[in-house]
Parts: sequence; structure tokens; C-alpha cells
Amino acid sequence: MNQQFYKNMALWVVILVVILLFVTMLKQEQTAPPEIAFSEFLINIDASNIEQVTIEDEGLIHGQMLDGGEFTTFAPVISDDLIAALHEHRVTIHAKPKDESSFWRQILIMWFPLLLFIGLWLFFIRQMQAGGGKAMSFGKSKARLLTENDQRMTFADVAGIEESKAELEEIIDFSGVELYIGTPVKRYSTGMKVRLAFAVAAHLEPEILVIDEVLAVGDADFQRRAIGKMEDISKGEGRTILFVSHDMTAIKRLTSRCLVLQEGELAFEGETIDAVSHYLRTDSLAPFKIWEDIELAPGNDFARLRRIAVMDRHGEHQTHFNVTEDILLEVEYWDLNEAHRNTVILHIRNERGEVLFATNEFTCPRWREVHDCTKGRITARCRIPGNLMAEGSFTVCVAVGNYNPNMVHLKEDDVVSFQVHDTTQGEGVRGIATNAWPGLIRPMLDWEIEKTPLS
Repeated sequence: MNQQFYKNMALWVVILVVILLFVTMLKQEQTAPPEIAFSEFLINIDASNIEQVTIEDEGLIHGQMLDGGEFTTFAPVISDDLIAALHEHRVTIHAKPKDESSFWRQILIMWFPLLLFIGLWLFFIRQMQAGGGKAMSFGKSKARLLTENDQRMTFADVAGIEESKAELEEIIDFSGVELYIGTPVKRYSTGMKVRLAFAVAAHLEPEILVIDEVLAVGDADFQRRAIGKMEDISKGEGRTILFVSHDMTAIKRLTSRCLVLQEGELAFEGETIDAVSHYLRTDSLAPFKIWEDIELAPGNDFARLRRIAVMDRHGEHQTHFNVTEDILLEVEYWDLNEAHRNTVILHIRNERGEVLFATNEFTCPRWREVHDCTKGRITARCRIPGNLMAEGSFTVCVAVGNYNPNMVHLKEDDVVSFQVHDTTQGEGVRGIATNAWPGLIRPMLDWEIEKTPLS
């Protein structure tokens, strides 16, 4: 316990005692005997209902009835006739000088609440202006801390201007918008706003940082820096991150415990690896998804996603495949990029959220010919050969972007899904084996066999 703590404690005790005294005074005032009219007082004298009275200066009379009830009244004049009437009816008479403290008591009752409010207000203001161990200190002060050897200080020292400038430069550099920092924010794209907002939030050193799908914007470099910063916050600095995402890879990298929400209700709570499996397992299989309205479709001014589908070799929508069957993935999108050649990127993920492999539209020999920097609607199709996938449930992440410069125009995680099974009839890699088969994928490789007879 330091000295400042005891000072604060003593001050709070004094404030509490003063408040209790004031409440006690109010209670005394509120419990005063009821006041009766002077005419009623005279009637009670004639009826011999009064046992005793106390006459104070300026005609104030306190009295007690024969039944024990108390009262007060005010006599215009304390005359000899009034005294005689009291004597006649055997009323005990007390005389009391004027209470000089009553005036000051009234003044105190009138002004004390205002003075108490002003005092508490000044106290809290002083507490909040200072840092350190003050009772009401909060926030992150930028002021430079001075030692006992420092003999002078400037306004810049008190305001923490140099420290704020340095931190502002870190925020701008991290966000990657330094070339456009002079541009009005209203002209920023959504991605630029999110990048800048994340940079500000991450550098304010909050105890709890809530992040919702921040990795869905920006290029790969920003996403990598964002993940690194979140790792530093949660692991290196020991603070808490509440991370909301459909990116299972980021979830597994950043978190140790997860909540799975389904239609606004808690569906699962537990370790990250179990939560990811539950999320992917319970998510309903969907072989296709379509956006008819270009304005509502995912994307930006350079590309908009229209449709993605999982099909069999006959072109029919399908969600379940034998391990030996080909799987077709078809992506249709509006190509609005007249500056660079767009390309589709597909990530295939397993139940654990691990990316098994990625494939890209630009591997098609006709890609450069089709993408001639004119607007159009592109339909791109790729084939996953049979005897490549292992058994299990899989989801597809689709993105559209361009390279050199690297830009992501849209990204939809786990937008469609499918399952692969092995009938163990001998046509697949595992042959007729019924035991668990290792490996994230199950390619059918070519083998050559030779035999040399023993002599």
C-alpha cells in the first residue's frame, strides 16, 4: 500500500462522515412536532388538554398534550392573559432563550448540498487529470513522466505531443495508407477504412480487442501483418482478443478456445480444434450459391461474384462423391477490371479448416487471351481428378483478384461444400483395406514392380 492510497482512503472517509452528519440533521428537521394554529392552541387550553409548554423567544411555543402528543405553534404576543390562562388550567410553563444555532443550521441545510457537489466535482476532476495511482485515473496518458532531477517542463511534455506523433506514424505505416493520408476519408474504399480502423484499434493498447472479419479486406501483406499484430497482442502482451471470423486457418492460429454460434444461439463451446470440426461438420452442405443482382453480389468495382457450384462429370449439382469420381468446380463472375487481368483463386479445406491445396484460373492456357482488360462475364471451371481427395467433408473458399499489383476484390469463405467417401470395393487407393487410411489427400500414384528370382 502506498501513501497515495491512504490519502484517498482518508478523503473518502471524511466525505462519508460529512454526508452522514448532513443526513442526520435533515432527519432531525423532518421529525419536528406538527404545527397547530394558535386558535386551536387556545381551545386546547380551555379544554385542559395541554400538560406543558416551552415558550421561546419571538413567540415560538412547543407543547405536549395530556395524551403525550407534541405540537408547535406561534403566538403573536406572549401576554399576561395567556400566562394566566395557562396557570389556571395547571399547565407547566418552561421558558427558553432563542436558539442562536438555528439560523446557522438553516443556512447549512440550504447551502450544504451545493457545496458538497462542488467539492466532489473538484475532487473527481483532480483525480482524472492526474495519472498513476489516482482513484479515478483511466485511459492512456501520452505525457512524458518526469523524474525528480527534471527542473523544467514544456507544454509538449505535458500533452505528450512527441509520443503521440510517433504513435500516429506507427498507425499510418501499419495501415498501409500513407500515400492517401491526405485524402478525405469519405473517398476511402471500404477496405482502406477497415485497415485504418484496425491499425488505430490495435495500437491503442486496449485490454480487450474485438475484431470482426478484418482479414476479409486488404491484400495478403496486410492480412499477414494483421495476424502478426493480433498474435503479439494475445500472446506477447497478454491481452484478450475476441476474434469473429469464418477463416478456420486464422481461427486455429490465433485462438485457443472458441464459441460456435448458430442462428444467434450458442451451438458449441470448447477447444479450438474441436470447435472447428463442429463448425464444419454441422454446416449444411450446399452444392451451389448464386447472386442474380450484381449490386448485391460480393465484390467491388473490379469484380463481382455471380455463382459458384460443385458438379459431377455430367454437369449436375452434387454434394457426395466417390473417392474415384471427378469433381468439377465452376465459378461465374462479372469481370469489371479494365486495368489488370483478374483471376479466380480456389482454396479447398478439410474439416479441420486446413487448406489442402489452392488452384488458380491463370493456369488455363487461354487465360491471357480471355482476360483482355475489357468488361464481361467470366465462367471458369476446374476439375479435381478422382483418386486425389481423401474421405471427409470439404469446403471451398473462392476469391477473385489480380497480381502485380496484388489486389483481392472479393473473398467468400466456405461458400460451398461437398463430401467424399470410399466404398472400400477395391477401386480406390486403399483397395479393400477397411482400417483408417492416413493422409490429408489420397492420390492414386503410378507404381512399377519388378521381381528378381532368388538363385
